[in-house]
This record gives sequence, C-alpha cells and structure tokens, in this order.
Amino acid sequence: MSKPKKHSTDRKLDIVQEPAIEYKSKSEIIPEDDMPELLKKLLEKGIAQCEKGETTPHEVVMARIKKKYNLPL
Repeated sequence: MSKPKKHSTDRKLDIVQEPAIEYKSKSEIIPEDDMPELLKKLLEKGIAQCEKGETTPHEVVMARIKKKYNLPL
C-alpha cells in the first residue's frame, strides 16, 4: 500500500474558481407586460418598504437564524 503524497509548502495548491455569473435585470427576465399582476404588486410593495427603511440588516437576520437553529456563532 502506498503512502499519500504530502504537499510541499513552497507549492501553491490549485484553487477552484467559481464560474462568472451574469445577472440580468428584471426587464430582461420577464417583460413587465407579461408579469403577473400579483408579482407586480409584491415587487412594488417590497421596493416601497426598502425606500421607507423597513428592512432588517443581514447581521440581525443571521443572528436570529443561528439562535433558532442552535448554530455556532
């Protein structure tokens, strides 16, 4: 049985790189005329809430999730 090879400290390890993702605007995904009325209303409501500052910071949401599911901090 052969021994596993050790990596030398002077050699860089190969790094896995994620493929580049191109995000499209909503107008490129679904033309507004073809968008269901409910979706339009929900998007408008969400945009209005953001403009009023009615959002929850990412850090707060993550703290709640970690507490709820007993995850390490």
